[in-house]
Amino acid sequence: MIQTEIDLTHHITELMKCLGMNLDNDIFRNTPRNIARSLIYDFTAPNASQGSYTWHGSDMLTILNCEHTTRCVCHLERVFMQSSLAYIPDGRALHKGDFQGSCDVMSTGAHTIEYITHSLADITMHNPTPKGCMVITQAMHSCSSKPRLSIVSAVRGAFGTEATLREEFLTLWSKSR
Repeated sequence: MIQTEIDLTHHITELMKCLGMNLDNDIFRNTPRNIARSLIYDFTAPNASQGSYTWHGSDMLTILNCEHTTRCVCHLERVFMQSSLAYIPDGRALHKGDFQGSCDVMSTGAHTIEYITHSLADITMHNPTPKGCMVITQAMHSCSSKPRLSIVSAVRGAFGTEATLREEFLTLWSKSR
């Protein structure tokens, strides 16, 4: 596996040079190696977990901690994410596999965490048309010298107007972390 990482790092370095990137710049110094490692991970480890699926007394349904990954829009390095969803169905319940699938599709390529989170909320509101939803995405960025955690949320419908719904979900979400 070490030789694979060395070979990939070399090829990614050459590719970045062809694109005119200055690898002497501190911002890009470790990027080829980090991209090589994340590509190896992509093709040798499972990418997603289904998350947990729970009904709550307020008719709120939650799907917690669906794991997915994207690429940093600045450095193309891996960003590990977990998205959680709370919603109040109006009829048919959303299957947890549908939410995981949406997470995986929205994470393809390089996108900001804000874009992914708001897109997941928009998708949820259109299928199967719930009364409201809230999505929280936490992301671990590894593109800087010191990894950092970002947390982004998006609210729609009843979650935007009823603070008690938001508080209930935030309590459940923080206990699941």
